[in-house]
Amino acid sequence: MEFRKAICVIAFLGAILVPTSVFSVGHIDIRTNQVITDALKDVRYRVSIEHCPQLAEVSVNSQSLSLSSAIRMIESGSRCEFDVLLSNEDRFVPSVIATDIQGQKFFHSETFIVERNELKETPTFTQPGLLETTLTRTV
Repeated sequence: MEFRKAICVIAFLGAILVPTSVFSVGHIDIRTNQVITDALKDVRYRVSIEHCPQLAEVSVNSQSLSLSSAIRMIESGSRCEFDVLLSNEDRFVPSVIATDIQGQKFFHSETFIVERNELKETPTFTQPGLLETTLTRTV
């Protein structure tokens, strides 16, 4: 019985003393603020991060973000968002590095692709008995 109590005490102390991560991959999210096309030279993103009071630094593609520019999301408590503009060759692959107040770094990256509408042959009927093939763009 004493052995079980000792194990419980050790497990309890270990749970208290071992620092836990503030973030996980599920706590950082990246969304586009616009439709992405090949012609875009600049792409606007919104980066959402949980536990903002625990943040020390945030960067996206090596671009340091000001914590004072964070948009606080009142309905979710500790979540905040950052507006980011990327215009380099990696503009479709935003990568976030969030550093918490304990100095631990958390990495999250997403890849965005341009959706393409392919031309497909679809038959159209112009007169009864006459079949004409035209190219139409499908969405």
